[in-house]
Amino acid sequence: MQPCGIAQLLFVQDSSKEIRVNTGSRSCCFLHKHNLFRLMKLVDFIIKAKMATYASEEESNEKILEDGSKELTFRSGDFKYRDRYYGFNPFFGEEIVWQGGEIVWSMNYFGKMSSDKVSDEDVYKFLQSAMRQIKEDRPFRGPSNFKSGGFEYIDESIGDVHNFTGTERILHEGQEIYRLNYHGGSM
Repeated sequence: MQPCGIAQLLFVQDSSKEIRVNTGSRSCCFLHKHNLFRLMKLVDFIIKAKMATYASEEESNEKILEDGSKELTFRSGDFKYRDRYYGFNPFFGEEIVWQGGEIVWSMNYFGKMSSDKVSDEDVYKFLQSAMRQIKEDRPFRGPSNFKSGGFEYIDESIGDVHNFTGTERILHEGQEIYRLNYHGGSM
């Protein structure tokens, strides 16, 4: 459910958590404020869920299902998150968020390593580190850019939480070694 054009989240300043919204005008009806509040709750939950699952530094709650897929889940209040994926290289998957038992957001992805010059373990540890840099203005994957120890994470996306598409890449010493394409939005 997309608000009537006013709740396009532009960015959140990390230091003050001040939310800036492109309203197009000074007036805002209750319905718009309600939708903005729901949007903020959804974005906050998506970030918490990603930080508690794949990006977590703690032991994963990953389950292997009978169809061979792997699943990560997180719950908070009336929200539920599930990330289910198949394969390793390549791999594909889907993240879904439910609120009150109804699907409110989803994202699909497909990715693979394109080089064997760096171990899978090192690449995925770096990816998890990049994913911990997730921001409120782009809660799909990691930040636009992140560098550490010879690795560089680059994420290019268009759209907002309601409708988005993007590509994340990992470079090692300037050479692309990993790529993931994703798309999704709110229901």
